[in-house]
Amino acid sequence: MKIIAVTQVWGAATGTWLIVPQLAEWGPGTRLVVPLLLIALPCFYTLLGVTALLVLRNRKAAIFWLAAAQLPQLILIQTPDFLYRVLAGAFVVLRAGGGELGFDVGVTSEATIRWGDLGLSTGFGLNILAAGTLWYLAVVDPWAEYERGRFPMRAEDQLGHSGRSKRE
Repeated sequence: MKIIAVTQVWGAATGTWLIVPQLAEWGPGTRLVVPLLLIALPCFYTLLGVTALLVLRNRKAAIFWLAAAQLPQLILIQTPDFLYRVLAGAFVVLRAGGGELGFDVGVTSEATIRWGDLGLSTGFGLNILAAGTLWYLAVVDPWAEYERGRFPMRAEDQLGHSGRSKRE
């Protein structure tokens, strides 16, 4: 969990670093959707950074917010008219499309949301690290393991489950 949190903090920092200069470039001729996206992306990176700090501080609320922060990074979509690719921190993307199958690996943030006649082939990608993080959060309770190590002398741990004797 700590490694995931550190990469998410790094992703939040590098993502914000990439977006802030673009915020200064829009002017009176810019369509409304562009500033909205440029404002939404720093909000996403802020959520990511705050969530990572909650994970590093072992807060229970971090599990929900970490899962929510993985969702925008989970899939990548590419069509001739639309491209969606938002990644933060460390990522391993399995992508298929245009007659190819490949991997993209990185440790910095990427944010590309474009539409129009892009001339791209149709493709799809899955961020394996985001999918693995979501799976881990759904299957394993990370805080139960942490609490068990922090408080090993609970009565339940010493005597077994209530209602059952040691003879059974």
